[in-house]
Amino acid sequence: MINKGILFLFFVYHSSRNIIRRQQASLQFCGRLMTTMTTAGASHSDSSSFSMAPAAPNKAIKRTFYRRPLPETCIALRSKAGQDIFCSAMKNHGLKSFFGLIEQFSTQAEPAYCGITTLTVCLNAFLIDPRQTWKAPWRWYTEAMLNCCISLEEVKKTGIILPVFRCLAICQGLNAHVNYAQDTTLEHFRSTVREACVMKDGEGCSDCEDGVLEKILVVSYNRQGVGQTGTGHFSPIGAYDPISDSVLILDTARFKYGVHWVSLEMMYKAMQSIDPDTGKSRGYVLLVNRRACVVDDESDHGDNAENDDPTLPISVLLRSPMDQNEARHAYKTWLLENHSPTSLTWEHFVEYWSNGAKNYDDVDSCSVIWDFTRPKLKPVASPGEEDQVKITKQMIRQLRRFISEIIPSESHITEKGKSIEGCATGRCSTDPSVNKRTIDLHPREAMVLVYLASIDEQRQHDIINGASLSAGEDEDNVEVKRQLMAEIQLLRYAIDISSNEDIIRTAA
Repeated sequence: MINKGILFLFFVYHSSRNIIRRQQASLQFCGRLMTTMTTAGASHSDSSSFSMAPAAPNKAIKRTFYRRPLPETCIALRSKAGQDIFCSAMKNHGLKSFFGLIEQFSTQAEPAYCGITTLTVCLNAFLIDPRQTWKAPWRWYTEAMLNCCISLEEVKKTGIILPVFRCLAICQGLNAHVNYAQDTTLEHFRSTVREACVMKDGEGCSDCEDGVLEKILVVSYNRQGVGQTGTGHFSPIGAYDPISDSVLILDTARFKYGVHWVSLEMMYKAMQSIDPDTGKSRGYVLLVNRRACVVDDESDHGDNAENDDPTLPISVLLRSPMDQNEARHAYKTWLLENHSPTSLTWEHFVEYWSNGAKNYDDVDSCSVIWDFTRPKLKPVASPGEEDQVKITKQMIRQLRRFISEIIPSESHITEKGKSIEGCATGRCSTDPSVNKRTIDLHPREAMVLVYLASIDEQRQHDIINGASLSAGEDEDNVEVKRQLMAEIQLLRYAIDISSNEDIIRTAA
């Protein structure tokens, strides 16, 4: 009996110790948990103890916002007053741009993307095929595709200026008629608004067949001028009501302000604000989709409007993205320092590229010329576009034949022994992402086009007119020469805007 009693007491003793240990462990865990919840920055290097030190102050949480209320100077489209103005605009045929734009209206992906998102909305509203894949198998314009004049990383920080907007529009094949508000009048602005927004007929249909938009007006203004917070901003004009003399602002910053009406006169004053990056006022851009309809050459776009040739075709051979600006700017610098458009010879030109250009040692002209420009992607036919793609492919073949007549018969060998005749036939792109998807363009052909873009117009015409496709194809010759001049002009433009300073200067 005594032994059993001792064993019982021993069992009770050890059970009690285990219970006490578990309680202590629980208390330590609770203490550490409370310390974590109440203390900021306390040390927990010793896991067997917890600190009762005073809690450090919490780090400041950045303030966030959910939209902004519209000021009294603006009338929300969703309001009763906004809907009344919309009905008035409809009765007075002021919705010519509205339905095409609202169909593609989207929110900018970054706070500073107002300019490129506005242009993306306009390009999609124009129903322009970007010939680039968005998400396979679909082709659709996104902000990421607008990189010919800008670095998207820089745009995220600073946005874009009016000359850059114009540059981007031209690179996508649009005509961009820019008017700086300081150089124009209120009446001219109103006239341009009517040109873009008011239908010429009274039947509620577009001026163009199938509802394809021909013109869209974009405004660049200071938000403070219309009573809003912020500074520079881009927006497309979606509609115009002549009764209230108001324009509909399709604000792509929908996280901040919704679609709203603004007095036309107030918008004109908001565009008078000076942009510190250009030293000029803000203004408005009339975008013209030259694929849709024949442009009215008699339209008054103002004496200060920067108008481009409305009949200029789109490039079918080459593209000049922003990431190649360094090579183009180096070439432009070499031209300015060593030659003039009237003195540059083919031999000097080939020597520049064959000797590595911009210190690209041991790199032949095949790869270096593709650092300057790139072949375009092969045209792909959407349903209903098969005939147009056939025409484009035929034009590419004719252009290549025509260019072959221009290439000098004797190759120019540099002192390093590099010859442009030594390049491999066909695709020679240094961009593997597009290799095998680009058109078959020989580096020699690209070099001829860049050379023609570098010399004076008189020599351009002499060289081009001295070549021909074949006898009996005069009509084809005219069309091919016209397209060739377009390719040359676009390359010339790419050279001219190879830096931000160049972009601002060319738009001045």
